[in-house]
Amino acid sequence: MFYDMRFTVGRKIGFGFVIVGLLMLAVFTTTIYIVTGAQDTLEGSIEFKEQYTEAGFPTAKRRKKNKEAFYLRGSRTPKPTGNTSTRLSTA
Repeated sequence: MFYDMRFTVGRKIGFGFVIVGLLMLAVFTTTIYIVTGAQDTLEGSIEFKEQYTEAGFPTAKRRKKNKEAFYLRGSRTPKPTGNTSTRLSTA
């Protein structure tokens, strides 16, 4: 009974649609998996940024005070002298 089945044009087309449907399902599940991972990474980055910025950005006055305290504390790094600008000279 089953040995008499032929692989007709209709069955070929139906089999093709089944394959395409399975491939689409695989792509969909992979996309959902990747998007979920990206969302977790984004949430982690946002949380890190919020923790970092909660401390606040130091003002110029506070930076200078911290820098002086660093050198008064006995740092082995020599205190910079002269022009400490980070710009490159054009001469």
